[in-house]
Amino acid sequence: MDGENTFGAALRELRLRRNLSQQDFVRVVTREHLSRLERGISQPNLEVIRGLASVLKVHPMSLLAEAFIHDPDTPDLRALMKLIAKDLRVGSNREKGNQST
Repeated sequence: MDGENTFGAALRELRLRRNLSQQDFVRVVTREHLSRLERGISQPNLEVIRGLASVLKVHPMSLLAEAFIHDPDTPDLRALMKLIAKDLRVGSNREKGNQST
């Protein structure tokens, strides 16, 4: 995969794994928009990601993680999760430091 449509590939894969049709997403996006997302022609905003994840019954971060797993530059899932946990700890430590000022 070329890395340009990792979100679309992940979205389509999760949709098919859950035996959902494009029509199942109509309360979030039109069938045409979902098709454009899956083909990488359009990219979703956070509100759309939340809605798609809701239909898929996954956390929005799980949908994003799935997209990054499809990216050839991303390490395996375990390494990705370790990196995210580290990043979140750093952000959390930074916020704690700001609260004491």
